Amino acid sequence: MRLYKVILLVNLALGAGFLLSSLWWGWEVGRLRSEIATAKQTTSARPSGERHWSVEGIVRVVAPEINRIFIDHGDIPGLMEAMTMAFEPEEPSLLNGLNGGDRVRFTLQEKGKRIFLVAIEKEPNP
Repeated sequence: MRLYKVILLVNLALGAGFLLSSLWWGWEVGRLRSEIATAKQTTSARPSGERHWSVEGIVRVVAPEINRIFIDHGDIPGLMEAMTMAFEPEEPSLLNGLNGGDRVRFTLQEKGKRIFLVAIEKEPNP
């Protein structure tokens, strides 16, 4: 095979590869733009304003030095699944008298983009 034919075939292969990759890239960008638009609509459809939740759980750690309490809680509908998580109290005095192992009922409140622990009370021991 002559050299010019090899060069021609290589150039055709490179051109076809470039064309196909450009088409794929354009399709992928369109798909991502569509997903972003859907995500923005979903985010903006979320209820605005302050939301609140009342939940039961078990205190794992009280850490007043970092203004946090770690609670093992059940599902919080519309917010998160059951897990152990640290919460920031609205007032540091909410942590007074609480110890690891205490069964509690607590209230969370959304303020802007943050969630605060606004009330907590020990449940009586059975």
